[in-house]
Amino acid sequence: MATPDPKNYRYIRLNNFYKIRKCSMLNKENQFQEKAVIFLRVSSIKQEDGYSLDAQEKLARSYAQRNNLQIVKMWKVQESAWGKKERKEFSAMLDFVKRNDSVKHVIFDVVDRMTRNDADKIRVIRLIREYHKSIHFSRTNQLLNDQTLDSNKEFMMDVEVAASKKLSNDIAYKTRMGMVEKAEQGIYPGNAPLGYINVTTKEKESIIEADPVNAPLVTELFEYASTGKYSLEELEEIFYGKGLRTKSRGNRVSLKSISKMLHSPFYYGVFKWGKKIYQGTHTPLVSKAVWDKTQDSLAAKAHRYDTRHNYPFNRLITCEHCGHYILGAKAKHKYLYYRCAHYNKDHKKSGYLTEARLAEQLADTIQDIELPKEVVEVLCKGLKQKGLRANQINAGTKQILQKELERVNGRIEALLDMYLDRKITDAAYQAKNRQLQEERERIEGELSRCTRSAEGAQRAVQGLAMLSGLKKCYREADNYGKADLLRAVGAKFLLTQDNQIVVEYKEPFKAIYEAKHLAQTDAKEAERDKKTALLNKGCLEIYDDKSAQGASQSCSRNYWGG
Repeated sequence: MATPDPKNYRYIRLNNFYKIRKCSMLNKENQFQEKAVIFLRVSSIKQEDGYSLDAQEKLARSYAQRNNLQIVKMWKVQESAWGKKERKEFSAMLDFVKRNDSVKHVIFDVVDRMTRNDADKIRVIRLIREYHKSIHFSRTNQLLNDQTLDSNKEFMMDVEVAASKKLSNDIAYKTRMGMVEKAEQGIYPGNAPLGYINVTTKEKESIIEADPVNAPLVTELFEYASTGKYSLEELEEIFYGKGLRTKSRGNRVSLKSISKMLHSPFYYGVFKWGKKIYQGTHTPLVSKAVWDKTQDSLAAKAHRYDTRHNYPFNRLITCEHCGHYILGAKAKHKYLYYRCAHYNKDHKKSGYLTEARLAEQLADTIQDIELPKEVVEVLCKGLKQKGLRANQINAGTKQILQKELERVNGRIEALLDMYLDRKITDAAYQAKNRQLQEERERIEGELSRCTRSAEGAQRAVQGLAMLSGLKKCYREADNYGKADLLRAVGAKFLLTQDNQIVVEYKEPFKAIYEAKHLAQTDAKEAERDKKTALLNKGCLEIYDDKSAQGASQSCSRNYWGG
């Protein structure tokens, strides 16, 4: 190992000595400096030169150095002070200064950067008068403390805050008016929802177009939701697997976001801005018919109840006496009984039903709408023939409607191009676009009706086939499946005082029940008439036999002189 040069050691020792001495001098200097904090704010990223966060910080540090102030903390806020009841960062700064008695000074850029509302101004004045803090404005070299804050300076501060507030209000008003004007043109003024993207044209106008990545997935999401077979949790899981992600960070789309999407009319071509509904110029991802069907499916799934004990037949049946639900309860943690939720209030002597007995009674409601296999076969044959005829008729109609729809879509795109090229006025564009959109909705509605009529016969055949084995399906299902089946066929179930169940069926099950009940009544009356006729015939024969026997006995008596 080489021997170190003593000169180098001497240089290092001297260098360390001067460093230590310099730090000591700085510490002594800091002991005489008062502590301060800096609060900087810009209202937007596109801040004009001289008012950016970096420019404000440079000016504030220079001001602190000139006035022998030591900066202990700094806040940089990139948000608008107006329009919020309390800014988080501003409140955090005030709390920090109040808690630390050693911090005597707060540095702002100008009054406009400090606050634009009266509530924050009052909090700053309280900071001066009650906590004896000093407020500095680095750009104007102005100082406000409990000694210098007189009525004139407070008045001038009020004027500056009022002027800033007026400026902020004017900007907000112009922004709102610009957004309303944009909405009147059919362009959504906000950020595009998932499935769409904001695009800036060559003329620097912002429009909304379908997202080539997420738009097909959103369309498929509505198709899945419209079937009513999937819960929101299942939809979230399925479409996470398919690749649906948020636009900002590519994260998983939350349940709340999916629910909001499925309820938004934006996806079929309209949007709400303020309190008005506008016809959008963006391309719809779903038809109005699919959107309506989705709303019906979501509304049907909304009537589910979250209970601590989710027993199968809970809230299926209503008490006839008081109108409350019939709920399940376990006795001795083993036996499950169903009784009225107000059994100990409105009618204490009401009885109860075991789950097995309740399921057996409900089975009769299924049996009452079950159709004989022979009847189902005849009906299915007729429906299939009707479906074939409907398909033949609809095939030609659908071709005509598809061509009309393509023509209308082409005219809408051409109209938008003319509007963007400034070849037509706003009023002319709005009037013609509204007319074309109404025509497109009419054609889509007719197409949807053609599809429904063609599919209606097929669904009816499937439904009839199910009706022939309805009781078998009920018997084979577990109690939760039985409850779902009962909710599908029954509109209302009532439990009477004598623990009997009365059901009001939904359509078309109500019509089936009434027809079947009428047929059974007619059959019973016919059977009764037949028995009456047979009985009458038997009585007549007996009467005739007795009459003949009486006549012969009378003749004998006359003949023998009796």
